[in-house]
Amino acid sequence: MEMTEEDWRPYGRKLYAADWAKLFVPGDFRRTITWELCFARVRMLGIATNFYSPGEDVTNCPRSTTSASVLASLWSGRAVDYGVWKTQELLKGVGWSRSIAAIAMERTQGGWGFNPAWRGRYVPGGPTKNAGGHFERMDPPTADRITTAQLAQDPFFRPPNEGVLRGPRLLAPSPILDCANMRYDLLARAIPAMTFAAGAAPVPSTGNGLQVANFDLEALGRTDPGQWPTEGHEATRLAGRWLHSDYKNVALPYVAPLFTHMINFAALR
Repeated sequence: MEMTEEDWRPYGRKLYAADWAKLFVPGDFRRTITWELCFARVRMLGIATNFYSPGEDVTNCPRSTTSASVLASLWSGRAVDYGVWKTQELLKGVGWSRSIAAIAMERTQGGWGFNPAWRGRYVPGGPTKNAGGHFERMDPPTADRITTAQLAQDPFFRPPNEGVLRGPRLLAPSPILDCANMRYDLLARAIPAMTFAAGAAPVPSTGNGLQVANFDLEALGRTDPGQWPTEGHEATRLAGRWLHSDYKNVALPYVAPLFTHMINFAALR
């Protein structure tokens, strides 16, 4: 729920862009347009290490961040780039009317935008329709009655820019769909991640099989937490913390344990 944009939290998961792929049968190209299990092989190989920092400022996911609103960030006292990884996931599909940051977003589609094809009742702005008015957003109980077939044709979220992605079953070969860049573009711009990024917290154990090793940078990656730069760490929440780029910004003698571990663990000697 924490990675769900605030306007979408009352709605069922079947309406989400993140779960759009589940509407389609195996063999349909759209079945692959999901972040789910994208990194499963990393865990299966059993050789990966998650170097994370509890004080991470970029890939952390603040609970208070529930939308990509720049104004909301400023009102909360956060810098606009604090927790920016989560912000950019919440920005997918959102138009400039909901976040001014969307102006810099190319090919806005999918994500947390709403498809105007699915709308609620009309609210007049005056005694007649000529006086103006607007359509309300469809309420969650009504939206929950939309069928899978209908969602495949007209998703509840902002539709993909490529019309070929909507409609009948899509099977290879196709000069458009066979292009890997199509999938990459949709994952980058249209399909939000629903789980936190690695880098700010340990990767949880699955309980069986090979695991991703976790290395706490703040506890194990520096020589002395009491001797840490103040430049770039002035804000209260950043003071003394291992930030996103500190592995390269901090002088080597202070981060030597990190590099020693990498050399030994990967047998790089």
